[in-house]
Amino acid sequence: MTSSAESTPRKLKLVKVEDIGPIASKPSNPVFLTEVLAIMAAIAMILAARFLLMLSSVGGFFLAYEAIQNPDMLRIAVCIVYDIGIVAPIAGLYLYGSTKEDLSSSS
Repeated sequence: MTSSAESTPRKLKLVKVEDIGPIASKPSNPVFLTEVLAIMAAIAMILAARFLLMLSSVGGFFLAYEAIQNPDMLRIAVCIVYDIGIVAPIAGLYLYGSTKEDLSSSS
């Protein structure tokens, strides 16, 4: 029962595998590393400010939602105090900070 689908035995040639060591890379310039670190710090500060603004806005919306569900003078007063005392200053600092950065980068 000989068919063309049967394979004939073959000899395999063994090849020695050599270990490839780590490739030596050129050390980075310290000035470049300092600049990258400064850029990453600036990005982190901007994202932190935006996250804080988003978190305070979500809290303000939650308090407003709770005040609307069961209108009571105390709940509405707490909502107004939170908006004036927390959300407005954070939004002002965020907007003032971005305006100050825009003015300094344009000159």
